[in-house]
Amino acid sequence: MSIECFEQPIRLSCGKLQAKLSSDKLQARIGQEYLSLVDEVNDLGIVGRSYMDAPEVDGKVYLSDDYDAKPGDQIWIQIIHADEHDVWGVRAEDEEA
Repeated sequence: MSIECFEQPIRLSCGKLQAKLSSDKLQARIGQEYLSLVDEVNDLGIVGRSYMDAPEVDGKVYLSDDYDAKPGDQIWIQIIHADEHDVWGVRAEDEEA
């Protein structure tokens, strides 16, 4: 049995509609700061997830060209970019500095 979407005025398929809704939700995060858990550090930088994201289910948080962390660290990040599934960020400014 398949699930069918109702025909939308903008004529998006179910998959495209879902991607657009997810993208819109993640776009709303741009500029916001979140405490994130570091899952790994690879050749591209830090990969983690926010407190709202479940591992292997939800999207990831990427900090490109930032390697100063280890798995299990928690860091504050500011979201600067998002797509349908993931967000990219930079370390949030340290308010104590």
